[in-house]
Amino acid sequence: MRTRGPVTGTLRFDAEKYVLGAPMLLEIEVRNPGPEPLGFDDRGARVVWIVRDETGKTLCDVGGHESRLGSEFVGKVTLAPGETFHETRFVNRSCEGFTKPGRYQVSVLRYVSDARPVGMARVCEDLVPAPSDPQASDVDCAKELPRYPAIAADLSLEILPFDPRALHERTGRLSAERKAAWDAHDLSREGALSAYPDWFCEHVRCSCPPLWERNGEWAVKTLENTPTTMGQGCR
Repeated sequence: MRTRGPVTGTLRFDAEKYVLGAPMLLEIEVRNPGPEPLGFDDRGARVVWIVRDETGKTLCDVGGHESRLGSEFVGKVTLAPGETFHETRFVNRSCEGFTKPGRYQVSVLRYVSDARPVGMARVCEDLVPAPSDPQASDVDCAKELPRYPAIAADLSLEILPFDPRALHERTGRLSAERKAAWDAHDLSREGALSAYPDWFCEHVRCSCPPLWERNGEWAVKTLENTPTTMGQGCR
């Protein structure tokens, strides 16, 4: 774990191995160890990714331009001295590489600021490895992003081959996990879990109704029906 500025924290996946098609969650904690309150604006994306395969090839180089969804919306945050900010990110959709079995190295940066930085089109920060094409780095981002407090980590994970039985067992726990997160007022985790059924429909099953027709108990019913093979070319 690496840090910059008046923050400490942790970045970790909720598992080291995932069966292909299962929800992948990144858990983030940002702590204020200082004697003064720490304020930041979290209405925009504040996570930067580089995903590599086991040969070191860069598969994804994402510079914090994804949107926040529904109950993941936070807005202005103020951490008192010693207070911790918790959030959970649904990451399956962050990189198409995650739709194939294999071992992956993921460099993640979570920064905090009270202003919207300029640029952010690519990873261009000193806490994570340089992008595969340094000449393409965004100049404005390179100037702006190093000013902000941040935590970063290099993480590893393995995606196992598609296994309908194991996937069905995992999705069977999802509704209870969502309810537990809601009851605990952990809206970030509840939002991340709520994002999974749409991804499941579009990348695993390939046979779900259009987004505007998904209502009621469709998610529970959809997750109960695991296909025998991982969908190919759904999108």
